[in-house]
Amino acid sequence: MIRLIIVEDEPLARDRLAALLAEQPDCELLGTAANGAEGLALCEELQPDLILLDVRMPGVDGMSMAEQANTLDNRPLIVFTTAYEQHALEAFGVNALDYLLKPISRDKLAACLARVGERLNQTTSPPPPPDGITLKQGSGLISIPLTDICCLKADHKYTALITPEREYLSEIPLAKFAEAYPDQLIRVHRNALANRTRLTALRRSATGGWLLQIDGVEQPLEVSRRQLAGLKKALGAVSRL
Repeated sequence: MIRLIIVEDEPLARDRLAALLAEQPDCELLGTAANGAEGLALCEELQPDLILLDVRMPGVDGMSMAEQANTLDNRPLIVFTTAYEQHALEAFGVNALDYLLKPISRDKLAACLARVGERLNQTTSPPPPPDGITLKQGSGLISIPLTDICCLKADHKYTALITPEREYLSEIPLAKFAEAYPDQLIRVHRNALANRTRLTALRRSATGGWLLQIDGVEQPLEVSRRQLAGLKKALGAVSRL
């Protein structure tokens, strides 16, 4: 049995989600809250297994509540509910198990609760910090190890995550990846990031600019003048490893 609470500031969304949960087996709704402060109080009082947590709320928002919930002795699992897929990366940055895009369907809620049940059956220990980037692909989630990612490029309204084997597309903006992984990713150009551990060499282009060669990618990335000094420093650090 999954014991959970809903934290959602919109009454209609809160009631709809409660109604959907009532249709799910092995699921007990302990209570609801309209903001993060109320949600934290419920967590301390009821000690739920799971929080279905809205991201955008007045006062203590979903991200702030998640950070505080992660410090509780009886740390609950967190699934974010949001209308904005760009919040997904932030969600996994605070160790959220999953996220559900609004409007939430019965099937997606059921699949999410199944993953929650599997996690609860596996261990009662808190989840490890993320060592990969988790993306929504179709109706499921995939996790790409950070070490496999060569570079990221802005591609119109998408971000392309490039590995030696293939390319993945995400609606999460490039800037969000830069903010979430500053130790792993370095800015090459306003439209590109590179994995610091895969930097190979800088060389002059035929037009006098600079190009960055990256391990696992055949085509080098154009380097902006603004980022050149930082990349030279990063390459020096890599060469000393």
